[in-house]
Amino acid sequence: MYETYVKPNSVLEINIISPVRDAVKQGLSQEAMDSGEETLAGIFDACQKACFVLMLDTWKRYLASENYSTMMIKLSQISF
Repeated sequence: MYETYVKPNSVLEINIISPVRDAVKQGLSQEAMDSGEETLAGIFDACQKACFVLMLDTWKRYLASENYSTMMIKLSQISF
């Protein structure tokens, strides 16, 4: 998953801040895996949280945008 989503310039790279990216990379290191301190699922929790924070910010800005307002006006004029 790291190679596909987290690694910089990967095919499906997610948008996260570099400290989170670095923490995931460190969590997946051989030393960390050998220590058994974190589960594989736990390693990606920070990525998930970072993505949701960015999505929430984007969603709030979209709701306040003119495009959204225009769309809502047009939708309210459609009779179903």
